[in-house]
Amino acid sequence: MEIVWFIIGAVALVVLFITLFRKIRPWWKKLLMILLSLIVLGFAAFQVFIPIHPMPDVTGDFAVTTSKESFYYETDQPEYETTEGEREVPVTIWHPENIDEVNGQLVLFSHGSLGVSDSNDSLFTELASHGYVVASLAHPYHSFVATLEDGSSIMIDQEYLQSVLSSQNTEDLDTVMNDFREWSQMHETDLTQVIDQIQADDVENEFIQATNTDELLLMGHSLGGSSVLALARERDDIIAVVVLEGPFIGDIEGINSEEDGYEFNDEPYPVPILHIYSDATWDALSADELDGWVIYEQNWNHIHSDDDNYQNVHIDGSGHIGLTDLHRVSPRLVNLFDGGLNTTSHEEVLTQINESVLEFVEEQ
Repeated sequence: MEIVWFIIGAVALVVLFITLFRKIRPWWKKLLMILLSLIVLGFAAFQVFIPIHPMPDVTGDFAVTTSKESFYYETDQPEYETTEGEREVPVTIWHPENIDEVNGQLVLFSHGSLGVSDSNDSLFTELASHGYVVASLAHPYHSFVATLEDGSSIMIDQEYLQSVLSSQNTEDLDTVMNDFREWSQMHETDLTQVIDQIQADDVENEFIQATNTDELLLMGHSLGGSSVLALARERDDIIAVVVLEGPFIGDIEGINSEEDGYEFNDEPYPVPILHIYSDATWDALSADELDGWVIYEQNWNHIHSDDDNYQNVHIDGSGHIGLTDLHRVSPRLVNLFDGGLNTTSHEEVLTQINESVLEFVEEQ
């Protein structure tokens, strides 16, 4: 179907150019043709680049719905305030429609840089169809867009955006370490505040109240994955972690100048980890020797470890952003951002992720 819309868009573009450079009388007829061409061209472009394919079918028995909850805490960092002296963390919650179908397990998710709270909608829906309650945080100023309780929206901070983009092109170990620590810390603080308020019963959502909040399962993508990895080393109420391709930022203890890399925490990780990788990193991290990718050295250690607590899954034919539902919403654009790595269909990639995560969480 996309090829059909591509052809329609190409025809509309040709008509537009012909109309622009031909003398057509009366003038209103030319204007009408231009407007119609632009409308068709815009609609065709939307269908080609943002087709919004359906989610993979869920395998659970329960119908799924979502609800909203917002958490507030005081902050002395003006750049992260949503109101004066205060920060709001909007949370979207996926759960069975019937509260009697909740299995008691609460899962919290933190998205990656430039992400949104529903970045892995199909995964959340799959888990909720089996009775899990999944609470996904938006991180205002780090989210591409975050919608607050009053309906207003906060777009991504432009300075943060520029920092993220520029970090892709630097090899300065100190800069990379400090930037990632700062970004990850904000996600960790949001998660900590949400968890603490939930455990203090300072939450009205009945589906969250129906879970065991003393045994949490954390998930995250990219930077969000780094944040949950760090948090699980600090708390004893986290039973397992699922990460969609994120480095162990919290395990970095300093710079190893002799080896031009980082010093990492060598203590065994305290809880089971499922780490899912794309083609963006897998070849380098699964090789016998790590060549570059110093920020992922701890990941390399885990992949080559015999510890049964470390489960690693490679999704062949996927890129880094392709591990999210953005691959489903806009396959062409995501493949462009991922450098053409997304050669496997979005449905197959997301289904593999759903199956791997569901199997893992059911073991906990």
